[in-house]
Amino acid sequence: MSRTGLSHTDTTMLKLLPLSVVLTLSFAAARPAEAQSSTSQQTACDSLPSECAKLSASADSALRELERAAAQLARAVEQTVRHTANNPELRISAMKLAAGALAVAQQTLIQNADVLERMLADAARQIASAQAALEARAAPPKP
Repeated sequence: MSRTGLSHTDTTMLKLLPLSVVLTLSFAAARPAEAQSSTSQQTACDSLPSECAKLSASADSALRELERAAAQLARAVEQTVRHTANNPELRISAMKLAAGALAVAQQTLIQNADVLERMLADAARQIASAQAALEARAAPPKP
């Protein structure tokens, strides 16, 4: 135990917790921005089936890696929660950190509200267009 009453593992977890929160929030914010920046409607699967197979294999590999990383993060968070529950100083620090993370998340949501609204409106238009196209294909031809 150190002078503060925290073990080495506790201090390490306290250092990792903000980093994991920041990384999670940054990944969450980066995905919508990345999706918005993509303006091309045509994919490799539309033009080259062999490229589609390569992309699919790459996406499967990336998904497995993401699942592995998420499971590892979940284990680290679970361990941190156990340590935090047993240590009053860590509980106070965790509550302060959670309050800060919540404030950051709320501010990010407020700042990106117009982007989210535009993305939702665009998605609604694309869905309506796709539904209209499906209905047009399903409708019998008029004589």
